[in-house]
Amino acid sequence: MGASFQSVLINTESTSHLCKNLKYGFNYRLGISLGKSLLGPYLQSFCERVNKNPVLIPVPVSRKRKKMRGYNQSEKLSQGCLQFILAQGFHATIVNLLKKVLHKRSQVEYGTFTRWTNPTGSMEVRKKIKQRIPENALLVLIDDTVTTGSTLIHASEIIREHFPNHSILILALALEV
Repeated sequence: MGASFQSVLINTESTSHLCKNLKYGFNYRLGISLGKSLLGPYLQSFCERVNKNPVLIPVPVSRKRKKMRGYNQSEKLSQGCLQFILAQGFHATIVNLLKKVLHKRSQVEYGTFTRWTNPTGSMEVRKKIKQRIPENALLVLIDDTVTTGSTLIHASEIIREHFPNHSILILALALEV
């Protein structure tokens, strides 16, 4: 099974402002709204093409970051996306399959080369939750912003190790160019 990647926005100045407000502006409602209005319609179209029901997997953040921000922005995007998808008649769920096991400095603080290796070893699959994944589900890894893609590549590799026969969609709100 393969993996696909899609971002719904290119990181323009206004997109950058949205993403910063979502991540650092204590505005979790924005995440739900963006997930519902932007990620949801794309996911609906993708699910109709592949004829599979999605399992949404938010990219985890460390407990320290979640406490500082009050929420995980990828979870909020996933919640909005789920609301949209369920309203379209799909069977879908959010599963916090991945967990952060190492708190590392923010990717924003690193150059391109270091960003590629920084996520290595920072997350793993929650083994008890692994059984909740249906056999024929589309696994949808959701994140807010993609800079180098290293976090999403690392996360998708971990998922692929445990679910070699599942299709994976990596879905991001914005892609920095």
